[in-house]
Amino acid sequence: MSHQVLARKWRPKNFDTLVGQENTVQALVNALDQERLHHAYLFTGTRGVGKTTLARILAKSLNCDKGITSKPCGVCSSCISVDKGNFVDLIEVDAASNTKVDEMRELLENSQYAPTSGRFKVYIIDEVHMLSNSAFNAMLKTLEEPPEHIKFILATTDPKKVPVTVLSRCLQFNLKQMTIEKISNHLDMILKDEKIKFEKKALGLIAKSARGSMRDALSLLDQAIAYSGNEISENKVSEMLGVVDNNFLIDILFKLSDNKGEELIEIAHGMNDKNIALDSTLVDLAKLIHEISVYQVAPGSNLDFQDDNEIKQLSVLYSPETLVHHDNSTILHFIKKRFIYGFYMWPILTKLNFQNFYFFTPLLFTIFLLSFPFTLFNNHYQLFYILILSLYFFIVLCEAIRVAKKIGSFFVILPILLASSISPGFGIMFGF
Repeated sequence: MSHQVLARKWRPKNFDTLVGQENTVQALVNALDQERLHHAYLFTGTRGVGKTTLARILAKSLNCDKGITSKPCGVCSSCISVDKGNFVDLIEVDAASNTKVDEMRELLENSQYAPTSGRFKVYIIDEVHMLSNSAFNAMLKTLEEPPEHIKFILATTDPKKVPVTVLSRCLQFNLKQMTIEKISNHLDMILKDEKIKFEKKALGLIAKSARGSMRDALSLLDQAIAYSGNEISENKVSEMLGVVDNNFLIDILFKLSDNKGEELIEIAHGMNDKNIALDSTLVDLAKLIHEISVYQVAPGSNLDFQDDNEIKQLSVLYSPETLVHHDNSTILHFIKKRFIYGFYMWPILTKLNFQNFYFFTPLLFTIFLLSFPFTLFNNHYQLFYILILSLYFFIVLCEAIRVAKKIGSFFVILPILLASSISPGFGIMFGF
């Protein structure tokens, strides 16, 4: 028998085996048990959270030979056909490739006919937001008052693009992203059943990289099995994913606390040699600092912290005040510290050492301030004054752009320029 990928092999076949969507499952189970069935359902959520899987389980529950039930038998001809994907009364439509109004009209015309073998004719329309406006308009009347034997199940990753007139005709369920813990536990169960050895931390890396998608996690697990061979280890998974090893981050914080700059540079070179993405490294470093902060406040909140000696050591080396910045990242702080209380010239322009930055720009401003009276009598002094003034504001603008990039908001540039033009005297008085 040919190999079947894990995402298909372990696709849930009933509500009990569906992971991470307890609220939606509870609502559907109650509706099926009480036979309070709506004619149209809309499942929303990001990729790989179970929208299509949930739609198929619902279709199976509606057409099981033993009756409408929240626990389909899985052995009757209808259940087996739905699982295999060849149930004649289950019509799956990919809206991304069937966007035109003519295709929608043809589908709706066929919906008038009674089901061939099942109790209901179920239409699953995936990525429904991709339909054209004309196609949406064509289905409104049928969606509002469909024949009794018709059930519509719509699925989308972008509900904002679905017209309000369609949303109001459906029962809407928002499927949540999977948590790292639930993904990791599910992968643990699968590997035990597949009799493949693994390290728990390796599953944690896969779960984090999946970013809330169970399908992505299973695809990565397939890749990890192929890459690692007989045993899935943390080192192998780190190499495969190209993510930063947690030891790198811990070493960075230890070296930083000891003021070992040269060793920090060596760590950065080592990460670069392994083609580790530095932007994702900063995100992981922020998460590690967050974990340290959580441990400092509530040591018993996470059982994983109890066995992590590095977290305990770092929580002693760094005080909460060191890890958490209060007002230091605000726009007002940057304006006050960098401009009103001492202007300094941009390093690329002056190439002076840091101590001279606080001196050069106030000195420049003082020169053109003193030269201002001479501009009233001599055109040459006017030209000199304009040049000095232009240079001054060019320096301020460069620094404003640098600060704006650091903050992540270019709205800071205007307040900085205003502060520099209105009250530069404060910079001269307090800049030292």
